[in-house]
Amino acid sequence: MKNYLVLIDGPKGSGKSTLWELLKEHLSNTEFFSLDNMRQLVEKTDSKDNDNEKAFWLLTEKLKDVFRQKKNAVIDSGLSERRVIVLEEISKEYAIQLHKFAFIAPYDVLHLRVKERDKNKGKIFDKHRFDYTLNVQQSKSFENFFIIDSSKLSPQEIFEMVYSKIT
Repeated sequence: MKNYLVLIDGPKGSGKSTLWELLKEHLSNTEFFSLDNMRQLVEKTDSKDNDNEKAFWLLTEKLKDVFRQKKNAVIDSGLSERRVIVLEEISKEYAIQLHKFAFIAPYDVLHLRVKERDKNKGKIFDKHRFDYTLNVQQSKSFENFFIIDSSKLSPQEIFEMVYSKIT
């Protein structure tokens, strides 16, 4: 079987991390990445945009190492169109099969999920930040992405759908 890269994109509360965790349980020879985790590894600057950029380039270097080792990779993250293009180019360079999934759900479902998650983590829900990131996410083009409405399927159904497409 050809090695693969799986991109999981979507707004906060859409189920990206839940799918990520389910895939971790079932995929061997696979490394898992998120920009959130990469940001924790880079030296902080005065600019969140700069930190995000540094984190993305760190992610691409780690991804190339994974592909050199003939492993697979899954990235759970909101990715800009430019970053998707970079990842597409890396996939081509290493002859890696690319699978792109975008999650969607109605505003009220996402809002409730994030509010509950924040409450369970002892965090204060930031509606302004939630709305901002949702608007950014909804303005993106998901051309060539497999779209999944996570409000209509259980996490297990989503997992089975994605797993069957990548294996």
